[in-house]
Amino acid sequence: MKHFSKSENKTRKISGGVNIADSNRQMCLNDKGNVLLTEEEIREYFQLVECEKVLDQELSSLKNQRTEFRTIQEIMDLLHRYNDIKDVTQVVLGAIAVANRTTVKSLYRRYSLSLDED
Repeated sequence: MKHFSKSENKTRKISGGVNIADSNRQMCLNDKGNVLLTEEEIREYFQLVECEKVLDQELSSLKNQRTEFRTIQEIMDLLHRYNDIKDVTQVVLGAIAVANRTTVKSLYRRYSLSLDED
């Protein structure tokens, strides 16, 4: 076993096949070349794993929100387009009314258009 410090340490294996040294001062390699981690390093490792899980969940949530935002944005774009078309229609009806010396309201009745704001 190759040691990075001269002190003797007992090691143990934890889930995932990670070996740890019982001392917080030593990190060494066993006969198979695996790195032996200290208790502090193993705690930090599991904290980082938990942090990664939380970040993955946040990322997934943000991706879903982005999809919803895109959908909302598309709806807003369609509403904007609808309002532009409606405005142009009002201008055209106004021009026809002036040309025929009548009111826009009478054109609505003539062409069976709804006077209600939908």
